[in-house]
Amino acid sequence: LLSADRDSDSVSIIDVATRVRVASIAAGRRPFGITIDAKGERAYTANVKSNDVTVIDIASRRTLGSSPTGRRPYAVALANGRGFSTDQYGGSITVFDLERLSPLKTVRVCDHPEGIEADASAGDIYVACWGDNVLIRQLDSVLALRMSGGAVAWTKAMVPSAIVRLDASRVLISDRTHLNLVDSAGTVRASWATQEADLDAGSEPAISVRTGEVLLIHGAIGYRWRPAG
Repeated sequence: LLSADRDSDSVSIIDVATRVRVASIAAGRRPFGITIDAKGERAYTANVKSNDVTVIDIASRRTLGSSPTGRRPYAVALANGRGFSTDQYGGSITVFDLERLSPLKTVRVCDHPEGIEADASAGDIYVACWGDNVLIRQLDSVLALRMSGGAVAWTKAMVPSAIVRLDASRVLISDRTHLNLVDSAGTVRASWATQEADLDAGSEPAISVRTGEVLLIHGAIGYRWRPAG
């Protein structure tokens, strides 16, 4: 288990079985979103204050390097040998090369992009836009060929913040008052009421998907769901 330790500018590795922290690894300033690659080998942290992404080798517990981003990166998605960071204050996505750890392109998307996730085929990128109350479907094929945009409004939500893929055809979006289940066509299939999160006070929702259940931290409350189907 990895945690972003914002006040100490580091990432902790925790042994789940013993619940003991086994390592602390230096990151950038104010690390926030953490993404682990499909092989479970590398972790990518979005560093809010230093405007970059730190790459960590999990097995050796060391920092491999960093890649610059736009202003106030929030989270990272990985697809087709590239990384994508949501840059809150830039209203953009920074696309970077995973091997060279160098920026490839900055793409404008929306007001205050936050949560970001690649779909199961790594063909599209989904971005939750906090300021525009919209989920963006960013076509990765467009990014790969021209890197000139390709964002389309996919579905509406109320101040969306966190997003995670549930399976090949569904994503979960957390907004200020609900957890929403959205299908691949952009239709909200289910919505569960939650305690209202005070986003202005830094009470950011966080979603985690485990086998057969969904965990949500929302405000001061933790929730657990077992979505039907």
